[in-house]
Amino acid sequence: DSVGNLTETEYFELHNGINTENKRIRYFEDYDSSTNPFRKFTLLDEYFYRSLSKSNFRSYKEVKIWYGITNVSQQSWEFNYDSKGNIILN
Repeated sequence: DSVGNLTETEYFELHNGINTENKRIRYFEDYDSSTNPFRKFTLLDEYFYRSLSKSNFRSYKEVKIWYGITNVSQQSWEFNYDSKGNIILN
């Protein structure tokens, strides 16, 4: 987005270079204004998506469409912040 945060990713499955209509869409929402402490952790899988944004998303939704079946999962987090507005890592 305009402030440097990742809002959405889309993955499409291909077989022999042909789109199968299977896809996974991830939405990253409810960003805070705190500096992202995970920006340098791009090589660690569990932090990869967090590392791509300037701030911290507090809501995540994944829509998976696999062979015509749609599955939606959501997760949200609450963070603690210090007096300067920076996220506190426990």
